[in-house]
Amino acid sequence: MRLAGKTAVITGASKGIGRAIATTFARQGAKLLLGDVSVEEGEALAREIGHDDGLARFVTTDVGQRADNERLIAACMKEYGRLDIFVGNAGINLPKLITESSDEEIDRLLNVNLKGLIYASRVAIPIMLQQGGGTILFTASKTGLVAQTDSPVYCASKGAVVMLAKALALD
Repeated sequence: MRLAGKTAVITGASKGIGRAIATTFARQGAKLLLGDVSVEEGEALAREIGHDDGLARFVTTDVGQRADNERLIAACMKEYGRLDIFVGNAGINLPKLITESSDEEIDRLLNVNLKGLIYASRVAIPIMLQQGGGTILFTASKTGLVAQTDSPVYCASKGAVVMLAKALALD
């Protein structure tokens, strides 16, 4: 089990890519702290992983809110005493032309897709450095590298995620 003894926080964990990451990490022996806005699905996933002899806890998390990111990582530290892997997977789309996108929609997308990763990294990195290391993974999109029509704000957010990951890796 490649991740035995490791702890991981995964955002956007309740479905899709996040769920696949969570179940794979659990099969590999990681202890998980799952964060998502989808409470029922997140709690069900934590129970499912627990039934498969894994260890997972769920915390309702809106990654667009700084305090929720801090609370999620604090819960991992309280539950497991360390943070080895942070997976920033939560994301939303805004399939609209920029001229049709409201300020509120733009702010929400940037808060979830980009600022949430910044907030979480500001908390996770000092913990990982104090422990002697860790891994941070961000889920972006092909649109972080190649634009698509009808989603300019989403494309911009995912391009920023790619650059954030590269800059953090350099630091």
